[in-house]
Order: sequence, then C-alpha cells, then structure tokens
Amino acid sequence: MILNIFDDIWGKLTEFSNDCYDFIMDHYSDPVLWIVIVLVLIVITYGAISNIANK
Repeated sequence: MILNIFDDIWGKLTEFSNDCYDFIMDHYSDPVLWIVIVLVLIVITYGAISNIANK
C-alpha cells in the first residue's frame, strides 16, 4: 500500500521531468526561454539573500 503510493509519486515526478525536458529541447534556441530562466534565478537569489540578511 505505502510502496504503491511512493511508486505513484515517483511516476508523476518522472513524467513531469520528461515533460520539462521535452519543452526545453523544443524551445532550446528561443532566447525568451533563457531570459525567463535567468529572471527566475535572479528572483530566487534575491529572495534567498533577503532572507539571510533579515536574520
């Protein structure tokens, strides 16, 4: 029962990972994709630095 739940979760994570891979490979040469990825990383970095600075 428990192993079945973990197997289902693993299957969904693998499917999501494959979908992300396919999307990136389809839009690899699109500069908008890379701009969005860089912006997301900048926002995550800013949030992490802000949290560290507030402590």
